[in-house]
Amino acid sequence: DRHARDVDALLTAYSTPPWATDRDAPAGSAVSPGRPNVVAYARFMQALATRYSGRHVPPGTTARLPEVRVIEIWNEPNLIGFFRYNGRSSLPRYKALVKAAYPQIKAVNRKAVVIAGVAGPRSSTGGGNIGARRWMNSIVGDKRIKFDAYSQHIYPSKGPKFRSKAYAKAFPTWDSLPQIYATLNKRKKGMKLYITEAGYTTATTPYRTEKVTEEQQAEYLSEIYSLPQLRSDRVKAVVWFNLQDNVNWPAGLMREDLSQKPSYEAFTQAVDDQGGARLGG
Repeated sequence: DRHARDVDALLTAYSTPPWATDRDAPAGSAVSPGRPNVVAYARFMQALATRYSGRHVPPGTTARLPEVRVIEIWNEPNLIGFFRYNGRSSLPRYKALVKAAYPQIKAVNRKAVVIAGVAGPRSSTGGGNIGARRWMNSIVGDKRIKFDAYSQHIYPSKGPKFRSKAYAKAFPTWDSLPQIYATLNKRKKGMKLYITEAGYTTATTPYRTEKVTEEQQAEYLSEIYSLPQLRSDRVKAVVWFNLQDNVNWPAGLMREDLSQKPSYEAFTQAVDDQGGARLGG
């Protein structure tokens, strides 16, 4: 029970099913990024918000399903591995999803927090991908679309305390947070930020060449949750991704065999220190 454990859920819907696109998923991919139908997506998000509005009782049961108020629009749509239109990531197409889904979600749960952006941690634009800074500036600056909060994924190549003139230009990093806050203020003063993915991998993968030791991972985790720029009501959540290692993303608090890494204890300590607020795993 989420209330008994004082845990809030966050829903994200992405990966286009066959009935909502005109193309198949790339061979060997578990995610279909291709050409989502805007109307179909908006209807699905309305159905999702209805199911978890706190009022829905599934057929054949008597108990209501729990309410989930925080809902993200897609996942890392600035990256062609997750969102693709005519061979590249598309800001106009993503904005169309947000514009269509927002009123449908609000119609069934006016208290829902609809999150846009959900940007992957890529600094540069190229190869069909769009850099996170350009992505954020365009979405935040477009008054034709509505959303309640913004989310950014942060996977820096360096630890939270690393400093250099060259690295200071990288985006997004933990030092980028004041820049993000300032950008969001242009949209709405005090607009909330959700960091819905963060972490450090302890092995290389086809998707990430940087790695740290397990001891460094634990050290960096502790440093992240003690950063002054995170101890602010601007940040609603910092979600460590993920709980358990897998072959594609070995950033877990536990190894694949479920044995605990040093970061597991560091995470539980961070939860105790902050009373569980704004943490995830």
